[in-house]
Amino acid sequence: MTQFHEIYHHKIEAFASRLEVITRLPIYTQGFSAWYQLTRRRFNCSEETFANYYSYYKTKNALQRFLPATALHNIMVFLFNQQPTPYRNALKLINRSEDFTRNSENRFSELILHHFFAVDPRFGLSHSRVWSTFKQGKQPFITTNSDVFYIV
Repeated sequence: MTQFHEIYHHKIEAFASRLEVITRLPIYTQGFSAWYQLTRRRFNCSEETFANYYSYYKTKNALQRFLPATALHNIMVFLFNQQPTPYRNALKLINRSEDFTRNSENRFSELILHHFFAVDPRFGLSHSRVWSTFKQGKQPFITTNSDVFYIV
């Protein structure tokens, strides 16, 4: 479970690094990382929430052939309940739809950009759907067969 949690953090770093290449702005250090440093000891550290959410589903998929789904769920819920609030907040997302969680994660990404960078005010947080166009955007790797789309 910890492996998938940390992979999620790597995904965020890789994603922000890709954005830096395109925009020539320090989106990781002055955006995602700065936000994490501001919120990491508070109840609303969204990156930890999404990392636990990601680890929940990845762990469940990896171990489903060894343990029943209910047992896996109960074990992970027990473990999450032992963690600080930002990590536990993933429990609120587990029972929500995948679309709800993806939209929440997109709003999180948009919030960071608006907080640290001058974004055209016409593109408010309601435009966070644009993040969904990057279907593999938060994947930590790109293969030679991957399609890359740039929105300019």
